[in-house]
Amino acid sequence: MSAAEVSNVEVLFEVPTVIESGLKNGSLERIGGVIRDANSKTVVAWLREAGTFDASDTHHALRKALGFNLTTANAGLGLGSTFGGLIGLGLVVLSFHSLSSSINKVNSRIEVLSNQLAAEFDHDRSVRLASAVTAARDLLESENQATRDHSWRPAIDGLKSAQHDYVRNFNTLIPLDDTSTRPSREQCDLAYDMLLQALNATIAYVKCYVEFDEIKIARREMREQIEQFRGLVQRLVRAYLEPNGAVYLHRAFEIGVFVQYWRVRRWLDQTGEATLDGLLALIDEIRPDLWDLALVDDEYSAGIAGAVQRVIRRPQHSFENRAGEFSRSLDRCEFLIENFDRLTGYELELASMRLSVAEWKELVSEAEIEANGGLAVLTDRDFLVR
Repeated sequence: MSAAEVSNVEVLFEVPTVIESGLKNGSLERIGGVIRDANSKTVVAWLREAGTFDASDTHHALRKALGFNLTTANAGLGLGSTFGGLIGLGLVVLSFHSLSSSINKVNSRIEVLSNQLAAEFDHDRSVRLASAVTAARDLLESENQATRDHSWRPAIDGLKSAQHDYVRNFNTLIPLDDTSTRPSREQCDLAYDMLLQALNATIAYVKCYVEFDEIKIARREMREQIEQFRGLVQRLVRAYLEPNGAVYLHRAFEIGVFVQYWRVRRWLDQTGEATLDGLLALIDEIRPDLWDLALVDDEYSAGIAGAVQRVIRRPQHSFENRAGEFSRSLDRCEFLIENFDRLTGYELELASMRLSVAEWKELVSEAEIEANGGLAVLTDRDFLVR
């Protein structure tokens, strides 16, 4: 019997109607790369990706059917996206090559942003993370059992140390207790990439535990890291959001931007599904400031330069121009939330695997997924025939 038959899993390259309708009516929920029953919390499907999702109608239809709220401008679902800000949908099949590629891209952005902000961080940390991932990859590919047995714990320790470096840098940029000064968008962007590298390091060392068949330890480590990253993501989302939500109702924005803001706020406030009562509560919160014109004032330089700008009516930053920055910040918030959900999905994947790690990987090949549109839906057969 094949692994798929033993595990009672059906490999599909389209979204089954029962899953699409369940996600729409709320009876199912997508948590990163897994789909589960909203009431019983039983996992009924696992998502796998390969290659780069393009902007074709097929890919957009797949994303929409699976409940992805990421904006069209950031269409990529995985590590191959041009945005470069999403971790993979599944942990077990994620390759160290993909991790290394993502880490190198993000390190390049960090160096540029650090130079722009004149931020004094340890520049060797990027080398340490890349080296630690390479060492882990080489170890897992080694056929020398003695080397594997002797070196796997030092490899994990190196990845954990790299993760701590990036979390420490993140905390410098987005302090936990200091609410007196609002971080700049540039600081938020740098913190975003620091957090992404901390995620990559976490994924790498947990995956080492998985590859050495220490599934219980992998799940325990993942649960602990989920709680840490929940707090980090919440802090950065709050830093990205405008302090007053009334600005998102300005005519410079399409109504979809306010809907996006509402979606982010629901996650941040843990208020659950979209309801009319929830929407009215949010509007009531921001209603007192709807007519506060100071929120949408143009920005002028200080001193004589600013006085001249006011006379000739050429502000340094008009609100309409700044509106694009606000929308971009909302996009980043949604990517942060999606990454956190994917991290949570990793623990659910480990808990719901029905085969050994090797057999779970072999259910469908990356080449087969890429040849069929870039996304596979592994679904419980019993769920499909209910």
